[in-house]
Amino acid sequence: MNSTLFVRMRELWSMLAARERRLVAMGAVLLSLIVLYLLLWLPLQQELSQLRAGVPEGQAQLARMRQQAAAIQPFRGRAASVPAPGTLVTVVDQSATGRGLRKQITKLEAEGSNGVQLTAEAISFNSLIAWLADLRETHSLITDNLSVDAHTTPGTVNARLRMRINNP
Repeated sequence: MNSTLFVRMRELWSMLAARERRLVAMGAVLLSLIVLYLLLWLPLQQELSQLRAGVPEGQAQLARMRQQAAAIQPFRGRAASVPAPGTLVTVVDQSATGRGLRKQITKLEAEGSNGVQLTAEAISFNSLIAWLADLRETHSLITDNLSVDAHTTPGTVNARLRMRINNP
């Protein structure tokens, strides 16, 4: 198929007069330049303009991030109090009681010397997440495993989780 098309094009070319051949060749060159401009040069220039317009915005964002980094720097040195071995269950129990979540905790038991496992039913999801974040910040407790199932009441869940002391 390609060879027959090529042969046909060659026949058409040979039937053209010299002046017509020059005109067709110039048209082909002009068409090629237009296609290159539309498919390559123009999109590159548009992308370059967008990137140039985005630089000041990126610089402003970098400046904001540097200000925020400077603002949180004093908090980096503040270490959380790590519970003593054997008192982890007590710390978690007191923290849950302080947040009003103790009634929802149905099971709370130690897991080794630096871990605790608990089950909570019909606990507010938002309260659970806030409580876990607070335990992370104040007592260096991290959640190893968390399983959450929807409860029948909207916004509440049944949760099973395992936490441990974060030893960096």
